[in-house]
Amino acid sequence: MLNFDDAFARLMVNEGGYANRDAISDPGGETNWGITKAVARAWGYQGDMKDLAQDTAKSIARTNYWLPYGCDQLPPAIAFHIFDTAYHGGSPVRWLQSCVGSTPDGIIGPKTIQAVRSTNSAELVMQFTRKRMAYLRGLKNWPQNAGGWVDRLMRNMEVF
Repeated sequence: MLNFDDAFARLMVNEGGYANRDAISDPGGETNWGITKAVARAWGYQGDMKDLAQDTAKSIARTNYWLPYGCDQLPPAIAFHIFDTAYHGGSPVRWLQSCVGSTPDGIIGPKTIQAVRSTNSAELVMQFTRKRMAYLRGLKNWPQNAGGWVDRLMRNMEVF
């Protein structure tokens, strides 16, 4: 299965460091390592977002976006796409379940994991990415972010 440390390092290619874009382009506001200020505050971080350590972001990522999605139990390519989507936004579990014919209840359980493991990973990644692209294209800030989001999804297709 995919190692969290490797997945996080790969995720940082997509996320980078500190950003504070206008609210129209990025309604999540101030971020560092892809962690929004709101998520950092909920985690207990009270410092300046520019100073958020990557190790803190990594701890948040493991707790909020890796473990709850069962990524350590999924085939590597699928695990990374779920992790990246959970981190970036969307409904990764429901999309995944829809792709494998499971009831889209949003809960990663044994039936979903088995269905994913029984599906061709390359085909599943393509189906999942189509759902994710449709979601992104429907966001009101698509015009400001289309190029970056398409690049992100294309980089993700090169993983594994």
